[in-house]
Amino acid sequence: MRRRIYPDVVHDQDLICLPPTATARAAARLMAEKRISSVLVTQNERLMGIVTVRDIARKIVGEGRNADQTHLTSIMTPDPSCADADDTPMTALRRMQEGGYRHLPVTQRGKLVGLLVRSDFSSDEAQCLEFEDSLWQHMR
Repeated sequence: MRRRIYPDVVHDQDLICLPPTATARAAARLMAEKRISSVLVTQNERLMGIVTVRDIARKIVGEGRNADQTHLTSIMTPDPSCADADDTPMTALRRMQEGGYRHLPVTQRGKLVGLLVRSDFSSDEAQCLEFEDSLWQHMR
């Protein structure tokens, strides 16, 4: 039987979401409290973007911006690439690798159902992908 992202890798997640008008400080506090590295930016149950710890570090701390006055809309990655719930884990991992993503929202029929994090994948899957890529490089 073919493994799918949902429910084989992602299932029963408590998605951590904030509205686009939330501040960077609110996102940073929530990430610290929940011990997570990203929050999904949603409005009316629609995915608008994603904000990661790296976004906070680079766009708030690195640029000297005021975290209490900066809304998520100005630091989020808007309309992020998403994996489909029926995708295979390897398809999602490949998309993450090709896009340089550490986080990948998962949707099912347009509805947000989960969030993949690079650490959700076993080292075997990552090694398999690296092996496939090295074979591909040698075949060119």
